[in-house]
Amino acid sequence: MQRALESSATAAILFITSQHGCLVGAKILIAVLVEQGRGRLGRGYSIVMRLLAVALGLFAVLFLRQAIGYLGWLSD
Repeated sequence: MQRALESSATAAILFITSQHGCLVGAKILIAVLVEQGRGRLGRGYSIVMRLLAVALGLFAVLFLRQAIGYLGWLSD
């Protein structure tokens, strides 16, 4: 980047633009592939994701309760 900037401002702008384009393009490609594969995963995938969401929510509540206990706002 430094060499591109020393060379010319146009080279630096092209470098940043191409790098950003590759990153965004890769993310778009991954999103498209995941979306196309979602139908093939079936009902089991949906059930597992919902169970994991419930488990994550439970952990969040437990950690929040523990944090409130550490702050002394909740007496056990």
